[in-house]
Amino acid sequence: MELLDAALKSQCGTIFLLTGSIFNVKETIDAIHDAGKKVYMDLDLVDGFSKNTTFLEYAQQILQPDGVITTKSSLAKKAKNMDMFVIQRFFVFDSMSLKSAISSALDVKPNAIEVLPGILGKVIREIREKTRQPVIGSGLISSEEDVIGALEAGAMGITTSNTELWNSVKF
Repeated sequence: MELLDAALKSQCGTIFLLTGSIFNVKETIDAIHDAGKKVYMDLDLVDGFSKNTTFLEYAQQILQPDGVITTKSSLAKKAKNMDMFVIQRFFVFDSMSLKSAISSALDVKPNAIEVLPGILGKVIREIREKTRQPVIGSGLISSEEDVIGALEAGAMGITTSNTELWNSVKF
């Protein structure tokens, strides 16, 4: 949350909300929208909510993020069935997790896939080719080279908490 002001003032058009609680998430989402930016809320990391269909309905009707992020296939499916924009997050650390990510993405059919760490161009390329879904590179992105590498591998975008990159990479 300490980076929110910097994110709101940055050139970034989209913010991934990876923190917060039942007490401040609505206010935070509203502030992001008021700044003219899109916000995607991480369902797994916002505290104080039960992660079920009722929570998804509340998120959709009251919180109104532009989309949601989750690692949980069941939650992603429920959100997708409710016509929410869904980003499914995968941590890829070996060949089995890569195979599992591809299988899950083919089953869930999220609107986009977030791959961590995002510096894995080969993995980004393979997931994008096999699922035909947009991919977002995330995790361990610490330089302009990392950003460019992920994008050249086919990522539609990247996420990073490195504030120096928010305004430095031009395309």
